[in-house]
Amino acid sequence: MSDNTNNLLLGLFLKYDFWESNHLLIGDQYFQDESKRIYSIISEAHSKYKRDLTINEVEALLMAKYPLLTSAQKSLYINLLRDIKPVIGSDVAEEVIKASFREHVGETIAQLGMNLIEGNETDLSKVKELVEKYEGGFIPEKELEVLSNEFEDILEYANDKLPWKFNLAGLNRLIPGIGPGNFGIMFALVESGKSAFNISICFGPDGFAEQGARVLYVANEEPAEATRFRAVMSNTGFSEERLLQNKHAARDMWRRIKDNVLFHETTEIRQLEALVKKYKPDIVVVDQMDKLNINGSFARDDLKLSEIYRHGREIAKKNQCSVIAVTQADVSADGRTSLRFTQMSGSKIGKPAEADYVLGLGKESTENGSDNFLRYLTVSKNKIGGKHGRCIITIQPEVSRYRD
Repeated sequence: MSDNTNNLLLGLFLKYDFWESNHLLIGDQYFQDESKRIYSIISEAHSKYKRDLTINEVEALLMAKYPLLTSAQKSLYINLLRDIKPVIGSDVAEEVIKASFREHVGETIAQLGMNLIEGNETDLSKVKELVEKYEGGFIPEKELEVLSNEFEDILEYANDKLPWKFNLAGLNRLIPGIGPGNFGIMFALVESGKSAFNISICFGPDGFAEQGARVLYVANEEPAEATRFRAVMSNTGFSEERLLQNKHAARDMWRRIKDNVLFHETTEIRQLEALVKKYKPDIVVVDQMDKLNINGSFARDDLKLSEIYRHGREIAKKNQCSVIAVTQADVSADGRTSLRFTQMSGSKIGKPAEADYVLGLGKESTENGSDNFLRYLTVSKNKIGGKHGRCIITIQPEVSRYRD
């Protein structure tokens, strides 16, 4: 393997997630001499610390493990470390891994073939193993492990899979909670109270943040600063005027959850993935999911939306968090109190197909056009609790709160 490829791979392996996914496929057998020793230091550190590493940290660990290195050897390692290239994107990294694996397979088979021609003792089982890995599509061994069948492990999953509860009793009777890997969709017409609903379940009394969940709220519908201010009102129950008049009391109340609160604005799905990996939230709300941009060419808008929602589900699964996608209802929802997943804007079937559950927030039309503050939550898809149905809730728009 070339020095450039060595340096590139070592740079990739500084990221814990990358090492965790690929070290069983690309191991120390791919490196030689000083690079092999550096890789072993990186691998040992990841096993112990389970986080990303810096070049300086690897250098310090190397010097601590090998204190008897000569000045010339130390200089060689330091130069090698400083030549390690920055980590590249995960999509490019996948191609680098595949190319490196192909190179390793080719070189190994060629060497074994020469040994066989020259009459040297040759273990042909290595060829079979490499060919099977190659034909298997470069799949790391870890990804082929099956789930435990131990009874205790099965019960542990049942107990821990839905740690976060909705702070609305009627909704909880339909969906008993959400947890790692869940992907849900909440939709409603414009001016029905979508953002207020999500702010309320996240930051209102007994919401996810008060339950101890770390909540990342991605706002691309309105400025994140405005959503953050509404979150404080929802948590405290203070209107804007009362909040400004009672800053000390509001600050004391907000202090209970502020360390569990994260706000950001982005319209890029790759940036969303990076945010989730960096901050490791328990719950992610994307308001609104349809406004995220994604690379690629799509013949129709519904195909693009399907891919965005598929990525949202993958983010939930890969990062063991619960993602709630917020989106619009189409015109057929106007004046309706029961909204089914087929009434999502731009939906067809691709968006709801990715979801574990779908919540439709309906609002009835009144004779005089005024708001009666009643909202109707319909669960039209539910792979979590198995129940479908509707519950009636009340909105308090001045403080972005909902209650039964």
